[in-house]
Amino acid sequence: MTADAENSNKETPSWWHGLPVYGHFLRIRERAAQYNYVKESYKEEVFYFRGSSVHPKLSEFPQCKDIIRDYYKCRDHSKFLQMLNICGPLKEQLSSCVNLQFVKRRAKDRQKLKETRKQNIGKQERGKERDREVKREQIDRLNSHFPD
Repeated sequence: MTADAENSNKETPSWWHGLPVYGHFLRIRERAAQYNYVKESYKEEVFYFRGSSVHPKLSEFPQCKDIIRDYYKCRDHSKFLQMLNICGPLKEQLSSCVNLQFVKRRAKDRQKLKETRKQNIGKQERGKERDREVKREQIDRLNSHFPD
């Protein structure tokens, strides 16, 4: 490869590469790349939350505490950065993490619900059987009082 070809492949820094906001954005993007919640979330193919509508409490999702702290630290760093949506990559990871935890909880709750339904149906069947036996006994008693 010639020197001209090498130089043409390199990115030439423009005026915005020197801005502190751009450096902050690059750090945030690198920090967000350390988390792999987005990739895991796409494997699940079940989405309950999307985009910027998620503002979880740390106590509700302890499994996501690192990304929640990073996002809120970034968001509260500067109102100007918040307006530019510099923390967007962290927000996407945060939404994916919360989505994954929500999907897992929902699956557990669904399993518990199925088990309790089975138990309740069993109780109902036993109750119905007991009611049938009581009715048979009552009919037998009545029939014993009135011979044919």
